[in-house]
Amino acid sequence: MEIIFITLTGIISLVTLILGVKVLLANKKERVNRSFALFSIVVILWLILDFSLYQNGLADWQTLLNKYNLVNVCLLVLALAYFVTVFPREIFKMPNWLKVLIGLASILMISLILFTDKIIQYAFMEDYGSNFKQGPYFFIFASFASIFALYSAIILIYKFIKFKGEERQQIKYIFYGIAFLTVFNLLFNLFVPIITKSFRYARLGTYSAIFFVAFTAYAILKAHLFNLRIILTETAVVIIDVILTVQIFTSKSIIEALLRTVFALVVFYGSYILVQSVKEEIRRRQEIEKLSKILERTNKNLLTLQHINNKMVSTLDVKKVSQEIVESLVSELSWQGGFLALVDDAKNRLYIQAMTRKIALKVKPYLEKPIKKYSLPLLSGNSILQQALRRFEIEFSSDLSRVIEGAIEAETAKKIQKKLKINTFACAPIVYRGKVIGALVVGLDKEQEKIAVEDKKMISSIADQAAIAIENAKLYEEVEKANIKLKELDKLKNEFLSIASHQVRTPLSIIKGYVSLLRAKKVGEISEQQDRFMKNIQEANDQLINIINDFLNLSRIEQKRMKLEITESDVKMIIQEVIERMNHEAELKKIKLDFIKENDLPKINIDEPKMIEVITNLIDNAIKYSPEKSEVEVALKKDGDKLKISVADQGIGIPKDFKDKLFQKFSRAHNAIQAQPNGNGIGLFLVKKIIDAHQGIIEIKTKEGKGTIFTVNLNYKSGLKAGEEVNATELSKKGYNKI
Repeated sequence: MEIIFITLTGIISLVTLILGVKVLLANKKERVNRSFALFSIVVILWLILDFSLYQNGLADWQTLLNKYNLVNVCLLVLALAYFVTVFPREIFKMPNWLKVLIGLASILMISLILFTDKIIQYAFMEDYGSNFKQGPYFFIFASFASIFALYSAIILIYKFIKFKGEERQQIKYIFYGIAFLTVFNLLFNLFVPIITKSFRYARLGTYSAIFFVAFTAYAILKAHLFNLRIILTETAVVIIDVILTVQIFTSKSIIEALLRTVFALVVFYGSYILVQSVKEEIRRRQEIEKLSKILERTNKNLLTLQHINNKMVSTLDVKKVSQEIVESLVSELSWQGGFLALVDDAKNRLYIQAMTRKIALKVKPYLEKPIKKYSLPLLSGNSILQQALRRFEIEFSSDLSRVIEGAIEAETAKKIQKKLKINTFACAPIVYRGKVIGALVVGLDKEQEKIAVEDKKMISSIADQAAIAIENAKLYEEVEKANIKLKELDKLKNEFLSIASHQVRTPLSIIKGYVSLLRAKKVGEISEQQDRFMKNIQEANDQLINIINDFLNLSRIEQKRMKLEITESDVKMIIQEVIERMNHEAELKKIKLDFIKENDLPKINIDEPKMIEVITNLIDNAIKYSPEKSEVEVALKKDGDKLKISVADQGIGIPKDFKDKLFQKFSRAHNAIQAQPNGNGIGLFLVKKIIDAHQGIIEIKTKEGKGTIFTVNLNYKSGLKAGEEVNATELSKKGYNKI
């Protein structure tokens, strides 16, 4: 049985030594690696001392060996406490006075154990191994070991809660090791003794320390997981080689020794080939894993950038865009945060536009004025931020006072940095089309040399996206301001048109009245030539009045003041009157005006003057744009709930590419301009608005050079009631049908 324990002690000690050396050689400069190597050595000493406590041949030395064992336990909890403090990274710096206090307490504890009988009075052998009589101060040792063990547990739990990603995963592996260590110790130091009534197998609990060491090594080397396979392979090879070597020296004859030597050499060579092949396989797999991680990281970064970009483009407000950018540093990337500054071209200075909210709350008590009041000149100054803008590249600094030198006092900057617990500041210029428009300053909790290349690329990419998002927001704001200005100008234009139209219509009405009096010979006889001249004046005056009326109606529509005065009307009579009035104009071009109508048509509720204006416009256009000696047909019929008014001509038609613009104000087709240069492009716009207000629809059927048919559909069930005045501010959006 004892040979088994000797073998286990040797193998576990050897494996622990190999793991400690491998971790140390992986990175000698890292405190984590050095502290683990130290912890491994202490574990090996613990294993050897624990083994010696079961040796009857060392009975006379048991008191001293037990004291050494307790000293080693002190070193073990101290080494563990130091290791968990720096693993996977240090989160606080222990003050010097506390380090001195721990050192003095440790020296005192070790001295009490070694040089007095206050901890261990004496040792004695039991049937299972060594035991000792506790001294009066043994509780001090128990408290000492418990305090540091409890400290280690609390630190690990705190870091597990605080850390994310790979660091949390590393701590999880240490918990696995602790779990195995606890289970095996409970099994062999509690449950097995209860069953067997003996502590003979208690040392197996000590051997379970290998689980803690192995899981911890795995956690440290997690970035190089395949290294563990090499370690295990090399460990197995070393154990086999040691056994074969021992067998050579325990041979009973020279022949047996020679045979065992030859066999050992063959195994040694095979072991060497095996280790090399494992290393080669692992090297290749590491390359694949490295490429896989690069691809995974790239995909993750692309998704993160997409999320950040989605937030940027979710608004076109510069302030909101800027705030979304700095907040995404925390929400999307789990960085400490930062701030974004924009260039004021008029002042040639850089002003803070947005800052991560949690940073802003911490910074505010240290500032004498609002954050957005602080600025830096672009052309002068030598702060890290200004250097980054002048060089068009990212600059890093571990000193906030150097980053914003000249904006706030250095002492204040240092207090702020201490409060924020930020180790490195990355200053990235925001450049749009070769011009610096701002800067993004990112706070990271890593040292500059530990910032990954991917993080640097991410900062640069965010700055590039920010440039586009901010410029788009600025352009949108400029367009919005221009729109507001245009609306103001449009309002002034409408007011001017309304006032001017009223002012012009008054003298035109007076001219019309006097011309009518003269032609009616109320003030005396006039010659035939004078009457002809007066007629021309009257027609020109009527045209001007019609134009003025169009502008007044346009003004009312755009100022949303158009109203409908509804009456029960006979559309047939309206059309008949309009045709009679326009017959003279048609006869001048030898155009025949036909009116085709159904009998006994019911009346409809409409604004009669405005409907006269609609029909007049449609017939007037048909006459204007029809050739001489052609025909214009006006039709009126009932079609279900609709009253259909159509005006068909044989004129120039409407070009296909102009149909969508037909009812826009001041819009005229090229062939219409050629046929009638003096048109104003308002008539059909007004027609459409009036029909919309009546809840009607206007349809067009046309072919260029062949003529046009305009059809107005008025609904008997429109809901308009006779005698009411309807506010037509919210005009119908039904539009018109193109056939």
